[in-house]
Amino acid sequence: MKRISLLIILIPLILVELVADPFGLMDDPIIGQLANSGVDVVYDGEYLWVATSKGLSGTNDNGQSWISYDSTNGLPTSEIAALASGMGQLWVATSYSVVSQGQAIPAGSGISHTADNGNTFELDTPFQTTDPGMIVYDMDLNDSVIYAACFYGGLIYSVDTGNTWQNLFVDTIAEKDFYDSTFFYLNNRFFSVDLDDGYQDTFVVWGGSAAGINQLQFIDRPGKLASNYITDISRYFDSDDSIGYTWIATDQGLSLSPDRGVSYRSFFVSDGLPADYLSAVEAWDGKVICAGYDPESDSSAGLAISEDMGQSWTSLEPSAAVGIGNKVTDISVTRILDGEGGYRIWAACSRGGLIYSDDDGQNWNEVTLDSQFTSSDSLFNQVYSVDPFSFIADSLLTDSCSETDSMFVFIGSGDGFWRLILDCPYEDIREAELIRLDTVFRSGRKVVDMDASLWIDTVDNEVDTTFEWSAASWRITPEGFESISISRDQGESWVSTAVDDSCYEVIYTRNICWAGNRSGFYRRTGGSDNWVEFTVIDTTTEVRRDTTVLSLMFNQDVDTTFWVG
Repeated sequence: MKRISLLIILIPLILVELVADPFGLMDDPIIGQLANSGVDVVYDGEYLWVATSKGLSGTNDNGQSWISYDSTNGLPTSEIAALASGMGQLWVATSYSVVSQGQAIPAGSGISHTADNGNTFELDTPFQTTDPGMIVYDMDLNDSVIYAACFYGGLIYSVDTGNTWQNLFVDTIAEKDFYDSTFFYLNNRFFSVDLDDGYQDTFVVWGGSAAGINQLQFIDRPGKLASNYITDISRYFDSDDSIGYTWIATDQGLSLSPDRGVSYRSFFVSDGLPADYLSAVEAWDGKVICAGYDPESDSSAGLAISEDMGQSWTSLEPSAAVGIGNKVTDISVTRILDGEGGYRIWAACSRGGLIYSDDDGQNWNEVTLDSQFTSSDSLFNQVYSVDPFSFIADSLLTDSCSETDSMFVFIGSGDGFWRLILDCPYEDIREAELIRLDTVFRSGRKVVDMDASLWIDTVDNEVDTTFEWSAASWRITPEGFESISISRDQGESWVSTAVDDSCYEVIYTRNICWAGNRSGFYRRTGGSDNWVEFTVIDTTTEVRRDTTVLSLMFNQDVDTTFWVG
């Protein structure tokens, strides 16, 4: 490994423009070594090449004779900073010095490569390898990719034989430091790089920086999270609640993690999914169902269900969940206490309305919410969210019904939401009640998500039970507005909070309400109308995460992990 000491003085410099033809026929090689101070050595299968402060020297007869190259016969400058061999090429990084106020400032002069032992060189001059501070100190190759460790230029790589180069940033601080041209971040100043392909399904890049050693892992696509754009999250626990399986829907596939995000198995159209962009996912009792979507055409691609943890998929195409305008925006599953361990799958299909299936998607029933105007043009029949809430849970614990057991299923529509009341065994809809978030009929308040909670407080030896509903709504008409509306009297009256900030999901963890917004992640204590921004800090880089939050997941009965997509 090369050990190089640098003194970098941050003062204005007179930049030297290096002019070199990308291709050029070289003069005959210089016979003999140019210097004895070797800083790097590589063997290309025929020649042993030595990088020196005065040029490049090679021997193919154990040092009995040498051929050499410098700035007089092919290289842009004579100082050789690093060497690498691969892809049938010898790669040579060169440098020079700029004297400023009596100090020698190292500068890069690009990367040259030759396929004919120096008879001809091709010069690449990416920004990261030229000018003061932009100097290559190490290179390595794997298959058709070459990596270079640069000082101010960071860690870079090329997949097209040096025609174009890209940065490989270890974190967002390094990216900002580079593009702001501050060059203060030590973990973006690289001196060495080594490639490791000794793993079964992982390729590792090791990068030595001024701050320490970085390990960057590249995993085959099915073995990692399908995408960082998270559209929905669902958690399923096995029968004894000991293992939680997390299903994550993204814009490029569906991922499953059995260990809280430590490892992933991802699935795509090639595995049987309806589309790589998935708009909703729900998991239960060892099964999972997801919905496909095409954002460009606003067209739903239907559903797919798996009963073997994603090993095989069955395509489902109910008419309400296929076609333009029928995006499946939400899926929920509720119990049916029919003595057979049944479940009901609910799907919100935008203009396709509300549908449900009691036989794992083989047959679907449509629910017309607006009986007076049954067309999908009715905002009341356009459905965007399905959120069950069982406020009397004894039946779900004992699998038997009592006269008082009932369940709410909140259905977010294009103008307010519907409260469906199902009595145990939770098959028949006893009542469907439209609840508007204000007194204006057809005010244009599309409810994109809804959740409810209750908690019991004891004050002065008196027990007080609090019910609270929260509904996230978006504007449909110019007269509407975006907000999170709160009701503590089961929908009789509402308070609008977080006005004009699009909320994508709202959930309760008992008496704490959480909201994923266009501008971030928020929470409030139940009973209060005031939201407080919840700052998310990356534990690795200690950088604050400012991002739109699209999905939230927390199973407050058995889980201890809060998921934020």
